[in-house]
Amino acid sequence: MIERTSLAGSTIAMTRIGFGCARIYGGSELRGSARLIEAALSAGIRHFDTAPSYGNGQSEEVLGQVLGGAADVTIATKVGIERPDAESTRSAARLAYRQFVKPLLTHMPGVKSKLLQFLASRRDGSPAPPPQRRKLEAAHIRRELKGSLKRLKRNRVDLYLVHEPDQFELDDEALETFLALVREGAIGAFGLAFGRTVDATPDFGTVIQSQYRQDRPTPADDRTRIFHGVLRHGWRDSGSTSNDFGDVGGYFRGILDTNPKAAIIFSATTAHQILQVTTAF
Repeated sequence: MIERTSLAGSTIAMTRIGFGCARIYGGSELRGSARLIEAALSAGIRHFDTAPSYGNGQSEEVLGQVLGGAADVTIATKVGIERPDAESTRSAARLAYRQFVKPLLTHMPGVKSKLLQFLASRRDGSPAPPPQRRKLEAAHIRRELKGSLKRLKRNRVDLYLVHEPDQFELDDEALETFLALVREGAIGAFGLAFGRTVDATPDFGTVIQSQYRQDRPTPADDRTRIFHGVLRHGWRDSGSTSNDFGDVGGYFRGILDTNPKAAIIFSATTAHQILQVTTAF
């Protein structure tokens, strides 16, 4: 079993390797998604990270179907980015892209690289405007959590994160709502989930989930750090392929040894990749 780390300020302990479920889809892709979740369980992973928007809005439902009320797993979900409507979830174009175009590009890295360069060249290079912050209201937080719990088939989530918090004014009302949910037993811990690398962050909750960068030191505070993007932003192995991460288990092990209270979440498209990551544990 993979060792666990305690989430600061709570009684929750998650495995230091977690499985990211942004690519977990339902419908015709349910069987393949279920195999990935089961492979993660077989490899000793007991933490699963999802969000209402993941998997075109299907990720939470699939986790609920596959994991049910399993007591030995921890689940993190989020509030902030809306769940897509059912029509976009059923989009034939999106399905075709995931099933055919995306796998084809992973086997043609040269074409993929040129496509990304072309798309980059189409941008004007000006910085993105700062996000317009909005209020995260108590009623909205509670409504979104209720929907997530229903889809996950659970009466609580272990970790509840504000998804891309740069877009919100995290005021006293939002903080008190999260604290009340902890007291009520609806969530175990809470914090912030960034898609980017972060240094300074608002004082909100006890967990910071953010992008990993090998050249950026981890800020020193009492909050638990969960890293994502470890494979995209640090790992280099010229011998690896789309179906093979290479000798990545030791790389993950080294990051966790350097950050003894931290955890990592990663995504994979095959059971073999999951096994490669977890072998060192």
